[in-house]
Amino acid sequence: MKLHDVAAIAAWFPFAVLATGCSTTVTTSTNAAPAEATPSGCTQDDGVTCEASGEGWTCPAGNNPEMDNPLSCSVPQADGANDDFCCIPWTTTSSTCVPQDSSTFDDDTTSSFVCAFGSYGYQCDSGDDPTSLDSSLTCSSGVQDPDMVHEDFCCY
Repeated sequence: MKLHDVAAIAAWFPFAVLATGCSTTVTTSTNAAPAEATPSGCTQDDGVTCEASGEGWTCPAGNNPEMDNPLSCSVPQADGANDDFCCIPWTTTSSTCVPQDSSTFDDDTTSSFVCAFGSYGYQCDSGDDPTSLDSSLTCSSGVQDPDMVHEDFCCY
């Protein structure tokens, strides 16, 4: 065996060991539906009082009516095993604003900016605001995110 043959074998040896030492086990379940196919189970609920505007919705705890509908919803309010929301129709076109119904805004994990139940939270590119898409909204002044790119708003 020539020296360059030994060098070539030595160079490929670690990969051969790795390739022969690999195994994969795949298990499947026929009972679980993909997350995107799971309905939210939310229903409109006239018993949920929305202060300024919007319709009441009730969902199983942890679900959100925005999952299946073009809506902007408030933060959830616990109601036993369910969560209640106030929601308004919301479809984006030219606005940079996106609904934010969680306790913190997407890229603003250091902030405690939270909108009260019944109001609607939005995150917009700086200089834009939710009224650019829905002029019926009354919004707070924008609060600058630490990223200096976005502002957060609470609207009624």
